[in-house]
Amino acid sequence: MAKSAAAAKRRESDRRALCEDLLALRIKHAAVFAQMDGLKASLIVAAGAEGYREVFAGKGQVTVAAAKGKEFKGDLPEVEPAAFHALSDAKRQKLIDDGIVKLVPVWTRDFHGRVDMKTF
Repeated sequence: MAKSAAAAKRRESDRRALCEDLLALRIKHAAVFAQMDGLKASLIVAAGAEGYREVFAGKGQVTVAAAKGKEFKGDLPEVEPAAFHALSDAKRQKLIDDGIVKLVPVWTRDFHGRVDMKTF
């Protein structure tokens, strides 16, 4: 087996072992995680419309954000990008010059990874 193939197999084995360890901890402490989830739900209910933070010297802090439903902010005009870019340069520039269209840079958010688990 080539060096790179052996290294890839070792990394895959290491990843699998880490995943198995993580699942084993979740299963072993399932009651604790369930209790924590219940406490978190109770804290959110207790927050009412306001959030709060409790600080425990030498131990840490718990910050609770109140639940908040979606909120209608109004109907906003939206330009169809394909139609806008299909216009002639002069028509696009006129819309921009008239302040009807504003070009803004759009970026995706950073994604720092995530680990999801499901036990059965």
